[in-house]
Amino acid sequence: MQQNIIVVSTPHSSNAERYRRLASFTLHNHQFEVRAYETAPDYTVKGVVRGIPLEEDANAIHLNIVNKRYPTALAAKRLSSTTSVIIAFDRGRVPTWVYYGGAMLRCTLYRKQIDVCHQCGRVGHRMDVCPNPQDRVCRGCGASNPDPNHECTPACRLCGGAHPTADKVCKARFKTPYLVKKRRGDRRRAAAEAALELQQQNYDGDFAPASRSSSRSRSRARSAGSRPRRQSHSRSRSRSRTPGVTAVRVCGVRSKPVTRTRTYLTR
Repeated sequence: MQQNIIVVSTPHSSNAERYRRLASFTLHNHQFEVRAYETAPDYTVKGVVRGIPLEEDANAIHLNIVNKRYPTALAAKRLSSTTSVIIAFDRGRVPTWVYYGGAMLRCTLYRKQIDVCHQCGRVGHRMDVCPNPQDRVCRGCGASNPDPNHECTPACRLCGGAHPTADKVCKARFKTPYLVKKRRGDRRRAAAEAALELQQQNYDGDFAPASRSSSRSRSRARSAGSRPRRQSHSRSRSRSRTPGVTAVRVCGVRSKPVTRTRTYLTR
């Protein structure tokens, strides 16, 4: 995408006003004519209201929108010669409704259209700043320098639809606002963190019981393996005792000790 744009950023409004009045500049002994305009800062979001009468001038639009009722409204500007007005808001939020005089107008998130030059047919710049006005391409098929009677089957270079590039029916001719991109990114990060946390919980749940069961099985195996030795040892000792004497063994520790008695008689 070829863009014939220079962006200048400054924190001082006086410098911004001088840049806006710039008509030309010289670079490498070559003079370039430019058309400068002031745009909203990066930390702002834009909303658009429709239905503003054409008789309202820029001063009236500013006074009706940028006031104490809307402290986050920074600027308001009419969109070309239409009844739509773009409003720049601070703090990353666009209100649903905006009062203009005595009327309440619906305010929606502004989506900028992708620039398409109607002079050369390329995407990325407007016709008034076209760098190659003599080198044209067809907006329908992309043919270079077509004849005036050129006929073709159009194919949009933005969506691939059967219409000229960035036509009014094209749904891909609008840029995704920065606010929408930021919210989508936040949701993706939150979903990834939640999935990672759930995976960690499942990992801990799968391996913790297995370790306890294995330790229990090992302890049972040790206890089972030690019993025969104790029995044989006790039997050997009981056989060496005097006939008629009772041998007593206590098994385990409980709330009430349980005793088992065995009597060995000799022949």
